[in-house]
Amino acid sequence: MSRVISFLILILTIVVGITLSSNLPLAYFFDPLSLAFVIGIVFGGVAFSYGPSLAFRVFFPFGLARLAADPKQRHTYLRALRRSSHLSYGAGIVNLLIAGIIILPNMSDPSQAGSGLAVALLCPLYSVILAGFLFDGIRDAVEQHSGDQCTAILGA
Repeated sequence: MSRVISFLILILTIVVGITLSSNLPLAYFFDPLSLAFVIGIVFGGVAFSYGPSLAFRVFFPFGLARLAADPKQRHTYLRALRRSSHLSYGAGIVNLLIAGIIILPNMSDPSQAGSGLAVALLCPLYSVILAGFLFDGIRDAVEQHSGDQCTAILGA
């Protein structure tokens, strides 16, 4: 449970930092399509590599005591988390490149190019948050602890 609370505090800190350091509304930092793109790439890649049930477990890490007790399942789960992290970073880069290609024809109109660039930079932001803080954090917790300790830490 402490890891979940820590992750929520991290997200809250990012949100507060954004709102206090800029005069922009918080809505400028939220793009549901970019978030769906990153989550879709990660979920699809993990489901393709390890099956849909493990892909769900990556995003919803409940019941890890049973998983952590079996060394083979634990190893597979750790590999899936590592894959999730890599896919997340990759999704951010791919979306940034796609958005750059879309922005290029609009370079003659700076207002359209500026808003497109702003949306393009959100996907790498989401991918870093998911990979660096969520997937790697869960992986570290599972690597450091086993069985009931893992469940107590993650609140699963």
